[in-house]
Amino acid sequence: MKTISTIFFIVFLLSGSNAIGQKKNYIEISNGKTSVSVDMEIGGRIMEYSLNGNNVIFTDKNENSKQKRPDGGRCDFGPAKIVPPRPETWVGEWELVEKKDNFIKIKSQVAKQAGVYLTREFTLDENSSHMKFSQTIVNVSETPKRYCHWSRTFAEENGILLAPLNSNTRFPKGYIVYNDNNKLDYSPEGGKNERVRNGILEITGPPENAKFVTDASDGWLAYITQDNQLFVKKFEIYPEKIYGEMTGATASIWYSQEGICEIEPIGPWEWIAPKQSISFTEHWYLMNYEYPKDKMADLEKIKKIIEKL
Repeated sequence: MKTISTIFFIVFLLSGSNAIGQKKNYIEISNGKTSVSVDMEIGGRIMEYSLNGNNVIFTDKNENSKQKRPDGGRCDFGPAKIVPPRPETWVGEWELVEKKDNFIKIKSQVAKQAGVYLTREFTLDENSSHMKFSQTIVNVSETPKRYCHWSRTFAEENGILLAPLNSNTRFPKGYIVYNDNNKLDYSPEGGKNERVRNGILEITGPPENAKFVTDASDGWLAYITQDNQLFVKKFEIYPEKIYGEMTGATASIWYSQEGICEIEPIGPWEWIAPKQSISFTEHWYLMNYEYPKDKMADLEKIKKIIEKL
């Protein structure tokens, strides 16, 4: 009897261990070439956005780290420095509201200190990699709230990040860098793996400082992976509205020394009346694109590609 109990206990542990690495509660849609997978257990994050099986989303093999810093295609709301703690939406469980062949809608728990809950909608085009991703912030409190959309998508490691700069920028160099002490460098000189070429900020590998922001008026960010993919996010910029990031930025990039790049469109900072909501939409695209071994991407070609999307 003792032997049987021991065997049962071991099998139980092994099955639980195997389940950790499996898609225990993922919701998936696919059109045959492009696949999207959303994790309902930790933060409603995108765990797969792949073309022909090649996933552009960074996923950490160390499952134990995910509750502290979840990997994948995270999304959030801000502004970053003043938004209240929100573990319910960031690492909490989410609820499936609706699923169709090419559509998923999910809902978060209420972030109690923030007074809101979130919904997310993912719509995959039937014939292409185009995914429309919308996040809505719903005020369930009795007082007005002021928040903004804050996307925080981890892409595959050690790629090339491309961010268009505003020709009418208010920043001396077109972008601002946060240094190690979280101080703003308004006039960066261009450090390791960091340069501006043809009006585009290029980060070609782990930079000296991780965080960059721009006040871009062209609503896109792009990323070239080492396994030959071009990942593009397009989004609206609202020049008549206020942006709540400390610098008034419309986009942010975080690129760690480990080579993980976070691609972050930022929405305008808007008041939300009680029982009302605000929404922000990103358009994602994924395509084959050869990674330039000399790290000199054909920027004009990429601009034309993005203009046609």
